[in-house]
Amino acid sequence: MPRRGDAVGRWLGTGPEPGKEGEAIPPVTVPGTVLEIDARGITWVVFPGITLKPTLPPPTPGMIILEAGGDGDPGWHVLPVWGNGNDPNDFLRLNSWSAAMCYSSYRSRGVREANSFLQAGGFADIEVNHTATGDSVSFSHPSVPQATMAANILALVISAQPTAAAPLAVSIRLDEAGLAGFPAFRKSQGWEETPVNNVYSRTIVLACEFVWDAATGKLTKGSVPLVQLDQPGWIAPIPEPEKPVEDTPPEESPDPAFPTKIQP
Repeated sequence: MPRRGDAVGRWLGTGPEPGKEGEAIPPVTVPGTVLEIDARGITWVVFPGITLKPTLPPPTPGMIILEAGGDGDPGWHVLPVWGNGNDPNDFLRLNSWSAAMCYSSYRSRGVREANSFLQAGGFADIEVNHTATGDSVSFSHPSVPQATMAANILALVISAQPTAAAPLAVSIRLDEAGLAGFPAFRKSQGWEETPVNNVYSRTIVLACEFVWDAATGKLTKGSVPLVQLDQPGWIAPIPEPEKPVEDTPPEESPDPAFPTKIQP
């Protein structure tokens, strides 16, 4: 769903009118249709009163992050993607697939990568498993900033919609050098750090289990550091708390009646 102020938002009637920054206008109503936002933040055009029996069950979308550029607010758009050519039903694996579908406003730049998780450096390998009691995703040696990793994990949670009966487990495999790039994860609630020794190197696994409340759009188990779902379809950095300003006593001026003695 577009944010207020975005050009796309104006096209859909969800943002402010041109020339009236900050003033939202209602969507244009098309007779016989309504707009509905689902639990993943995807806006659908719905035709009430029309029943369509699908020939196949609709596939679950994967969710990817697209980092916002320009002079707007920092953050990531959460975009749905369907199908990858090999396993179109594996919505979690779609998170790691290239999505060359972002068109620049400058025609000469052509189409660019919309998956900012890959654009920022990606990972060495991914393993996805599905069971009746929950799903799991494991990333090996990601080479992305930790805030990008956090936004991507939150997109995975939004896609999976994990419940207490079927949670989502996410793990990150790192060497000791790579672990230094994820200090926020090591301090975040619910994340466990486990060393794994093998013949070739020492690996550390950061792991956390997630449960999502679709009604409130919040985690009820697990945590994601540095970022938050600010509104449907938009992940924003968590503002750093302001540091208190320390009062420093003013410097005392020398009393002119008692001049400072100058040593020869």
